[in-house]
Amino acid sequence: VTLAAAREDADERRRAAREGRDLDDERAPENPETLREAFDVLMALKKKQLSNAKHLAQWPSTMETYVFPKLGKRPVADITPRDILDVMEPIWFVVPETASRVLQRLSSVFEHAILRQTRQHADPTGGVKKALGSDHRKVVHHRALPFDDVPAFVAKLREGEAVSRQCLLFAILTASRSQEARRAEWCEIDMGNRLWTVPAAKMKARRAHTVPLSTAAVELLQKMRKADPKSDL
Repeated sequence: VTLAAAREDADERRRAAREGRDLDDERAPENPETLREAFDVLMALKKKQLSNAKHLAQWPSTMETYVFPKLGKRPVADITPRDILDVMEPIWFVVPETASRVLQRLSSVFEHAILRQTRQHADPTGGVKKALGSDHRKVVHHRALPFDDVPAFVAKLREGEAVSRQCLLFAILTASRSQEARRAEWCEIDMGNRLWTVPAAKMKARRAHTVPLSTAAVELLQKMRKADPKSDL
């Protein structure tokens, strides 16, 4: 904004104040964009950016659950930090991970609205995290099996024929994530070279990952293929 334009705007505001008028109300559009509408505009862009279908579905899901019932119909231009605090406070310590993501998504909506000039004020989520504190996400890890107990556990896994047992054993033998093991397909397995190549689409980092297969892993795969030649692992 040029200095001349700022002075002109200031003069106009002073005249309006003397006459008892609110210039912001007069300049406001007749049908201001709501928070839900601002979110929909952002999501149209996100659909072109996010390749993970699960993450894409989580955006509207969390907003519908925690935000829109209170703020969905409110003009995006008028929402204040107090409004955001009222939304976040009840869930901050109850569902901490989700709450943090909701706050991040709200911030993205406001930043995008500011860029599109449907909101003139600063992002109202800015001081909320500081006000509520950061101790809500204390990590509690799952208990780990003592290393000395692993051989006995693996031996017990091998006693059963259930697919779930074989899948867990495969995950152990390949040091893979649960989801990667559960979604493995025969087309990813190269028995000749003893390799399992997980496609980039299934990897969190979006890069293909090649896993060398030990003798035990190959024997397990052969056993599973023989039991059901048409199935995925």
